[in-house]
Amino acid sequence: MNWRKNILLKKARRYGMTIPRFYNVVTSDSADYIKTPPIFLNSFPKSGTHLLMQVLQAIPGIKDWGLFLASTPSYTFKEIPATIMAGKIKAISPGELVTSHVYSSSEVDDALDIINAVKYFIYRDPRDVVISEAYYLATMNRWHKLHDIYSSMSSDLERFQLSISGLPEGEGIQYQDIGARFMKYSGWVSSKDCLPIKFEHLRSDSEKVEVVRNILSHYIDRVDGPFDLSELTDVALKNIDPGNSHTFRSGGMRQWQDLLTDQQIDNLKVLVGDLLIDLGYEKNLNWD
Repeated sequence: MNWRKNILLKKARRYGMTIPRFYNVVTSDSADYIKTPPIFLNSFPKSGTHLLMQVLQAIPGIKDWGLFLASTPSYTFKEIPATIMAGKIKAISPGELVTSHVYSSSEVDDALDIINAVKYFIYRDPRDVVISEAYYLATMNRWHKLHDIYSSMSSDLERFQLSISGLPEGEGIQYQDIGARFMKYSGWVSSKDCLPIKFEHLRSDSEKVEVVRNILSHYIDRVDGPFDLSELTDVALKNIDPGNSHTFRSGGMRQWQDLLTDQQIDNLKVLVGDLLIDLGYEKNLNWD
């Protein structure tokens, strides 16, 4: 059984690896972090975390112990302060591959520099995130704080609207609109030494090979090891399997065009219109 496709097995494995992770940290020094830097794979939720992870798992010597960090953990949905998150990051071990949904901040960036982490950030068109997130929270993750709210709704259009607008203040759960949520991550796109990756490029038949080479080169350029970029690229391309993820659903790109109402598209123009232009998804606001 693939432990990553079962949330209970994922959590059990993560807790089971606490002792070997801790041992690896306390027995390592700064030279180990330079020789085998950890990989910090960060993403906006529902933007291809597992696809990027499959690429990075092609790198020899990387330890995937299942550690996942989130600024707003799905079970509690209470934001972890940046200073506390920085402490968690400093406890990452040399050569460890860590996946995360962590907001950008100077505290987090400084902590990643201390452990010499190789940083990646993958993101996706926020309009398609709305679709993917609504389905995921309604049907896939019953442990998520928002699952009961999404699953109780009577239609997908209601769920899409919740992903667009978020919850009103005073509801007891801080769940902002899609634009405000993305802005908490936006600093990663221009963060020093962080490689930003578009989900759409990694899924594109015409761009995938070059994107995978860039991803692997970003790591290889930071280490002194006998890596063959062409060989690793071949391995990584074979690793890519979107279906090998517990969060996968057979959705495509630009689904928002067929699934959202005109009013919802207009709402998105207000909330993320300028962001889509800045990220290169649109040239102007005439995209309905």
